[in-house]
Amino acid sequence: MKSIFKNLLIVAASYLVIGLFVWIYYYVTFFSKFDNVPLFNTLIIIFAWPLVKFMIPIR
Repeated sequence: MKSIFKNLLIVAASYLVIGLFVWIYYYVTFFSKFDNVPLFNTLIIIFAWPLVKFMIPIR
């Protein structure tokens, strides 16, 4: 029971982080007129890759 709750918490936190990245991404692209898109894509990949690797054993 405790492990299920822990997994749910991890999934919820990861969805929160992904949502935050999506929001920041749209915010930056909207206000910079697509200037920082390649830089921000690499940042998202760098930060999201460990998260994805961490989420794979849960599923």
